[in-house]
Amino acid sequence: MDEVVQMMGGLAYMTEPVGQPLRAGTSVIDITGGMFGVIDTLPALYEREITGKGKFLKSVLFETTAF
Repeated sequence: MDEVVQMMGGLAYMTEPVGQPLRAGTSVIDITGGMFGVIDTLPALYEREITGKGKFLKSVLFETTAF
């Protein structure tokens, strides 16, 4: 999904030769989306340990592109 999200989010248009969108060399959106997922999950697990209540978490690739 990384390439599709890069195109839809505009990242490919920032790394392009003029008029030719080009995806970033690595899967930056997939990697960063996973990183944001972990950043959300660790404090939620800690809070669950203290309160005993779970949380709904989501990590969205398009919002990762905007970031």
